[in-house]
Parts: sequence; C-alpha cells; structure tokens
Amino acid sequence: MDTTVRDKLGIIPDSVKFGGIWQKRSVAAQSNAVFNFQSEDFMKPNWDTVDALLKNGTNVIVYNGNQDLICDSVGTEMWMARLTWPGMASFKTAAKVKFGTKSFPLAGFKKRHENLSFYLILRGGHMVAYDTPEAAVHIVQQILKDYSS
Repeated sequence: MDTTVRDKLGIIPDSVKFGGIWQKRSVAAQSNAVFNFQSEDFMKPNWDTVDALLKNGTNVIVYNGNQDLICDSVGTEMWMARLTWPGMASFKTAAKVKFGTKSFPLAGFKKRHENLSFYLILRGGHMVAYDTPEAAVHIVQQILKDYSS
C-alpha cells in the first residue's frame, strides 16, 4: 500500500503509513494502538445500527464466507433475524438464489428484498475476496447491477 497503490491513487498523504516500521514503531505496535483506540466498540452488537440504516432506506449488503471462523455465517443470520425493519418479514421468506462462477458452478447463495442483500459464499473464509476471488467479483458486479438504478 505504501508503494504502487499510493502512487497510483495519488491522494494518500505522506503522513499515512501502512505496515512496516514507521517512526520506530512496528506493525504490531500500530495494530495495538488501533485496537486500543477502538476497544470500546469491540465485540458489541451493532444490529440496531443496521436496522436504522435499513429503515432510512440505505442499501445494506451483508456477505459471509461459510467457512469463516471469526464471523460465522450462522451467527450472521441470527443477528439479521433480529432486525425489525419493515421489510424483514418479506426478506425472511425470500428464496436463497444460487449463483455460480466459471470455476465453481455453485459458488454461493444470494437473498435479497428491497434494500437488504445477503450473500453466503461457499468455500469462503473470513477473507472472502482472497479465498474466493471469482465469487467476490461476481458479488461486486451483482451489487452494482442491483443498486445502480
């Protein structure tokens, strides 16, 4: 990020550094500083924020790798079931539609109603784009198609 991407974007200030050693601080020290700064927000439920966004008409896209051990798909579907957004009853009854890629005819499932979409990506872990890049590209293309109007 500090080399090619920084140069291509041309908008990242020189004072912003990513990884490596910066001002005698290791990556671990940087990570710890960020974690400590955000510690009050760590491991707190946030479904009510998602609910408010949906009620406000904001498009919400949730995706999960079925092999994610950090944010498991069962837990994701459980917090989503708690949403009180008026479209939730219809979302719950909406069909999960299969989607595929060139390499994997069954890459995952999509469920959508109004401004809420959920993608379950098969063979995907916590880093879906790394684990299943074709599926990740498909999802981005689908999101752009679904919400471009």
